[in-house]
Amino acid sequence: MMCGLLRFSITTLTGFLMSSLIAMPAIAQTGEELFRGKTISVIIGAGEGGFYDLNARFIARFMRKHIPGSPILVPQNMPGASQLRATEHAYNIAPRDGSALLVVQPYVILNKLQNDSLKFEIQKLKFIGRIGPIEMGGMVGEASSIKNVDDARKREVIFGANAANGPAAMVPWAINRLAGTRFKVVLGYQSQTAEELAIERGEIEGFGNGSFGEMRQQSKLRVLYMSGLKRLPSAPDAPTILELVKPEDKAVMDLLASISEVGLSVIAPPEVSPERIAVLRQAFDHMMQDTEYLASLASIGFPADAMSGAQLEQFVRERFSPSPAIISRLRSATSAP
Repeated sequence: MMCGLLRFSITTLTGFLMSSLIAMPAIAQTGEELFRGKTISVIIGAGEGGFYDLNARFIARFMRKHIPGSPILVPQNMPGASQLRATEHAYNIAPRDGSALLVVQPYVILNKLQNDSLKFEIQKLKFIGRIGPIEMGGMVGEASSIKNVDDARKREVIFGANAANGPAAMVPWAINRLAGTRFKVVLGYQSQTAEELAIERGEIEGFGNGSFGEMRQQSKLRVLYMSGLKRLPSAPDAPTILELVKPEDKAVMDLLASISEVGLSVIAPPEVSPERIAVLRQAFDHMMQDTEYLASLASIGFPADAMSGAQLEQFVRERFSPSPAIISRLRSATSAP
C-alpha cells in the first residue's frame, strides 16, 4: 500500500514538474548571446568598387562595433540582374537567424511591382534602417543643347542606361509616356561611370536616372529633372518627376519618386525573429551616431539622413502597396518601347 502511494506521489510530482516546465515562458536570449561568435554576411547587390559596394563595406566595418557579442561582418558581392540576384538570394537562401544582411539599390522594389514572378515579397523583408535618401535625376552633358524638359519634348535626346529593368531606363520611358518627352534610351552601359565617359565621347547626351557625382560637382552635367519627391537646393530649377505629369498620373509617378526615400538601406531576410531584428536595429541606430562612421560618409559626399527600421518599414508598407490598377499602369509606363 505504501509503495503504491509512493509511486503515485512520484508520478504525480513528476507530471506536475514537467507541466510546469512546459508552461514556463522561454527565457529570452540577450543580444550578446544571440550574436557572440557569429559571422554576418553583408550581401551586396553590386560589384566591387561602386557606390553600393563602398557603403556596404562601411556598414560591415562600423555596424559590427555596435552589435552585442562583436560578430564578424563579411561583405559578399553578388552582382547580377540589376541587383535582383542578391535580393532573391537573401530572400530565399540566406539564413533567418540574423546572420545575413542585404544592401541593394531600392529600385528592386519597383522591379517586383513590375514583375510578380520575381521570387521575393516586398512586405516580408525586414528593414533595419536607412542611412540616407539617394538623390537621383536625369542629366545631360554641358555640350548638349537640351536645357530643360520642355526642350526634350521638341527633339530626341539620347540617354544611356544599363538594362531595361534599371531606373536609368524605366524613369525616362515613364516620362516619355506620361509627360510627352522624346528620350531615346540606349542600353548596355554597365555603370554611371561608363555613361559619363560616353557623354564625354559624344556617344550619348545624358542618362535618365543618375546620382550627383564628380561630373555634376564640376558643373559638367545639367540636371533636367529630379527622380525623387522634392527639388534640391543645388538644382532649384529642376522639377521633380511628379511635377511633370497630370494629376491622374501622379499615383504612378509617386511610386517611382518614393524609391529615392527608401534610399541606401540595410535589409534582413524574412522570418528573422523579432529579438534579432530589435538587436540589429539598435546597432544600426547606434552606428548612425558613430562620428567615425559619419566622417566616412562625409568623405564620399553622402549626407546621412537616417530613418529607423520601424519608420522605414512603415514607409514601405504605405507607399508600395498599390492597387492592381496602379500596378498595371506602372508596368505600361515603364516598359521598353
